[in-house]
Amino acid sequence: MSKDHPDGVLPISHSRADIKVPMDIQKQTLSQLDIKIVAAEATVTLNVAVSGTAQVNLYAQSIGLYLKADWEVKEGNAKWFRILSYSASDFGESNSGNYTVPTGKTLYINYVAALSKCGFVADAEEQNPVAVYFDVDSATKFALGGLIGCGMSFVVPFKVTAGQVFLYSIRNLADHQTYLTLTVGGYEE
Repeated sequence: MSKDHPDGVLPISHSRADIKVPMDIQKQTLSQLDIKIVAAEATVTLNVAVSGTAQVNLYAQSIGLYLKADWEVKEGNAKWFRILSYSASDFGESNSGNYTVPTGKTLYINYVAALSKCGFVADAEEQNPVAVYFDVDSATKFALGGLIGCGMSFVVPFKVTAGQVFLYSIRNLADHQTYLTLTVGGYEE
């Protein structure tokens, strides 16, 4: 509290097209902090370190909250890698692709789906096991398999940093020919 503001309230009123108000509030106990922003468009960043309850109420004409992966897709940073093996492959054969992450970027993979379909009508009753592998700089970091396919969403994205080579592959584990499809999705920032 100051002699100009004995109640601890510091009023700020400003009417400009653009305003920045940096604040660093350090206090043992802060009973209430009201910040009202009325604008056609506003970006608000809050970093709150509290050993109690922090409540943030957002009031606006419209507001959207996105998961990080969804936001990156919205911003045009989505990355999709796909393998389609139209020609049937024999047991143990695989198909792969690779991507080198550009300097200054990081690739985050948050989705993988694979499908294995029998190549011939005679094998229609057979199971079609398949395996998916992710390698980074020639070291296997992830493997997933299933009987006719497999899929997974990553709660914590699979991370590949700048300069690293991301290799994604799908392998036929059936004792007959199959058609293989692999889709890997994520974003880069």
